Amino acid sequence: MKLTLSGMLLCSMAAGPAFADCTAKDFSIEGLKVETTQVGRPMVITGHLVNHCGSAAAAQIKIEALDSSGNSIQSRMGWPGGTTNLAPGDSASFSMGRMFRYSSDMASYRAAVVAARVW
Repeated sequence: MKLTLSGMLLCSMAAGPAFADCTAKDFSIEGLKVETTQVGRPMVITGHLVNHCGSAAAAQIKIEALDSSGNSIQSRMGWPGGTTNLAPGDSASFSMGRMFRYSSDMASYRAAVVAARVW
């Protein structure tokens, strides 16, 4: 009995994260704001990652700076909530501007949720 119970506990612990069926589509980025300064200076890129999934999870975002033709000239990825899962309906603020350096060929910006996971 002891062996069976241990085996059941191991199986249930291993399957734990699988219960969270959250995907990148279950998250949104809201209030994206980009402020530029001078060429070569850090930028300010802020927003909120929102969890629309029915369970707690985390998400990775990707922000791209695009030129006038829509080509990506800089991109960075990050986990706004770090290694903390966001509860359903919760949001995490992020600031990724220091990861970019402004250049005069930046014409627009794109942000997307690219991955989801349970920590």
